[in-house]
Amino acid sequence: MKIQVEDGQSGDLINLTPLIDIVFLLLIFFMVTASFKEDERDLKVILPGAENANPIKDLPEIMLVSVRKGGDFFVGSERLDREELQRLLERAKEKNSRQKVLIRADQDVAMRYPVIVLDMCAGLGIATSIGTSQGVGGEGGR
Repeated sequence: MKIQVEDGQSGDLINLTPLIDIVFLLLIFFMVTASFKEDERDLKVILPGAENANPIKDLPEIMLVSVRKGGDFFVGSERLDREELQRLLERAKEKNSRQKVLIRADQDVAMRYPVIVLDMCAGLGIATSIGTSQGVGGEGGR
């Protein structure tokens, strides 16, 4: 591509079309290969605080069970009743003998709902833990 420069001389310019094509191809590649799965942590649950909270390190073996204020159980973005949650936990234990469950209960939820999940897991021999945020009184989760 040649253009006319002000002094009457013609000069060669760098053709940007291939560069733009490559940038668009890379953009499309990264958009297609990126994972757009919404994490369970995106659910609107305010965790109670704890001074000794540890970060989650071994996510592949951990199933996140969220309990909302009304006592609704969620695994991922799917709402489950008690029977469905029980069946899901049974299948998870069959597939992975080292299955763990992290219970993320809203700080204002009645204690009976997280206890239901704890009881199911204890009956199946699944290790459990309760999710908390850093800080005391839930202030860290806001």
